[in-house]
Amino acid sequence: MGVGGDVQSVTTAAGFMVGAASMGPEPLDLDGKRDEVMPRLEEIGTRIMARTGAGGPADVEHNPVGAVFADPEKRALAARILGQAYVQAHTFVAHNRAAIERIADVVVERRELFGDELVELLASVGLERPAIDYSREETWPRL
Repeated sequence: MGVGGDVQSVTTAAGFMVGAASMGPEPLDLDGKRDEVMPRLEEIGTRIMARTGAGGPADVEHNPVGAVFADPEKRALAARILGQAYVQAHTFVAHNRAAIERIADVVVERRELFGDELVELLASVGLERPAIDYSREETWPRL
């Protein structure tokens, strides 16, 4: 299904996280900037969210997650989860650009990797989990 299927999957997952598991975005140390950061995460997540009917996440009649998105507060929580995940992925890729390019080069050269080959490749390039400073404008992806 490609990107459309991915978007529908993450939208549904975020809906289940909020509606069935009473989850919200990860706690963040925002140094008093919560009122600035949370709306930005919500905006990013709302742009990502699938809005299809016929069984999709927004289909209140056929999909239980649709009822979650009908509640504005729960919809906002799900959007913040998606926004936070996007910013984390964006920061991770920016921080690890050279290592990710090495991974891409190997995949292009070999065309496919299996099991331990992939694990070994990922371990060999030195991927790092960066700290995220939500107060820095450079942290935020351009939309």
